[in-house]
Amino acid sequence: MTGSADDGSAEDSPGPDAAAISAAEATHSPGEYDGAPAECSFTRVEELHDAFVIEPTPMILSPEDGLPLAVDNGTLAIAPPFTEDTVVCIGDEREFVEIFDEESAVFRSGPAAYVIFRSMYDRDGSPNKRLVFPADRVVEKYGHRVVPLDSDESAILMKAHGSTAAGGASAPTYAAVRPIRERCKHYLRQVFNNSEQPNPTSPGHFVLYRLCSARRSNGGGMMSIMDEAVYACDIREPRHAPSEEKHLDAPDRKRLEERAHTEMVPLFGLKG
Repeated sequence: MTGSADDGSAEDSPGPDAAAISAAEATHSPGEYDGAPAECSFTRVEELHDAFVIEPTPMILSPEDGLPLAVDNGTLAIAPPFTEDTVVCIGDEREFVEIFDEESAVFRSGPAAYVIFRSMYDRDGSPNKRLVFPADRVVEKYGHRVVPLDSDESAILMKAHGSTAAGGASAPTYAAVRPIRERCKHYLRQVFNNSEQPNPTSPGHFVLYRLCSARRSNGGGMMSIMDEAVYACDIREPRHAPSEEKHLDAPDRKRLEERAHTEMVPLFGLKG
């Protein structure tokens, strides 16, 4: 039986047509939403104030003297630490990895003498494992970061399928490297003054904002990641496979495998 408009059932279960609006409803006349310039912007201080939400503190009477006593609920909100392991947006330069020949276009545009590249794949098409170097071995040559290779490392690269070397066999040999995780192109930072502390030499004058330009509000505002942990992100450029596998791909696979044959059954053996 179809419900009538009087009993409210039509409004509770609207059909597809209920989501549409007429052209007149979508038309706005000039000046309809005009306002003062101040109403179209927000100050940086407002973002700081919004970060500290005023919440009531539970109070009880002290059993000792009967005076009000604050109750500690044990849920102190502490911002996550700003580290390479908690914010995937930032670069991780604790280690550097080899750049393969297929990724070396930037080196081809300028002098790249003494730099060795090998293919991303070996002779049978299997992926080669990147060489990993500690940060203290990295030097800068020709405007690029490279690592001086020892004899064993140089032999690995020279023997690999598709490797090339410039400068001759007797020249010093380097491997082009990049951080193990490069900084995301969407990660932006800004430093402003704190109007409540106008003295530049006083603590608290400089206010740092960390933003993600890929995540936007309905009004177009960039998402703030101040005091936030970002463990994995599919929007990240360049992508970061280790964090995606740990926090995104592996949980998805586990859920699909565990619920692949889930069947909804009625409670208590009832029909329906």
